[in-house]
Amino acid sequence: MEVSGPSNLITFTQTVPPFARQYMKATVGDPEEDVAMLQERSPLTHVESIRTPLLVMQGAHDPIVPQTESEQIVSRLQALGREVAYQVFEDEGHMFAKTSSWMKVFREAAAWFERHLLP
Repeated sequence: MEVSGPSNLITFTQTVPPFARQYMKATVGDPEEDVAMLQERSPLTHVESIRTPLLVMQGAHDPIVPQTESEQIVSRLQALGREVAYQVFEDEGHMFAKTSSWMKVFREAAAWFERHLLP
């Protein structure tokens, strides 16, 4: 399961809001100076290795990790024929603020794990 996570560290660092750019450069890397490192560490670079079903959840108005990050990995997994479910929360931002959203996340995750992990 993945919630509000970046998939391509290059596009992620390029789209971070201006107030967070220095922090991003210090903690993740610079999209101009650290291209090779960011590409190597990006989940999208290693997507072919993902063999287990994946549940991806994303807030549509996430100011930290844009929806395009989730769309990139979902699209690649689908193109590879991997099982992936994608849930967008239209009224949420980063890591969800509403209790009702978290309740839906927990219900979806429990059902997902029950389908894929229990005999």
